[in-house]
Amino acid sequence: MDKNYKHKLKENKGITGLDIVISMIVIATLTGLIATLMAKIYYRSIEIQKSANANAYATIVLEKVDEKPYESVDNNFLTTISQEVVIDSDYTVTIAVENIEGVDENIMKKVTVNVKYSLQGEEKQLIISKLKIKEIYNGE
Repeated sequence: MDKNYKHKLKENKGITGLDIVISMIVIATLTGLIATLMAKIYYRSIEIQKSANANAYATIVLEKVDEKPYESVDNNFLTTISQEVVIDSDYTVTIAVENIEGVDENIMKKVTVNVKYSLQGEEKQLIISKLKIKEIYNGE
């Protein structure tokens, strides 16, 4: 072995100030990176949860549309089912019932459910439409 190398090893007296500064910079950088990733994951999980809730509210309303008679499905339908369906105040659910052009309004209508909610100050919405068809039973 080289004598200079052994001499340098003997002079090693521990951690220098420069070593501490470099390690602190590395730790601070990694901590910042981890905190940023955790914040993004948290934001994304909240977004997924709110979207899932909006989808669930729309689905519940559309299931009620299927359950109720054709005549009771109108633009005031949410008031009609307000005792059956409880919707969180973070969400605004509206319903629009329209006649379909070229189709008898006593046979079929289009029902559109719009669920709005805010996420980090940004307005989001989910719109789902379906047809409500009058069931005709002739008793035979």
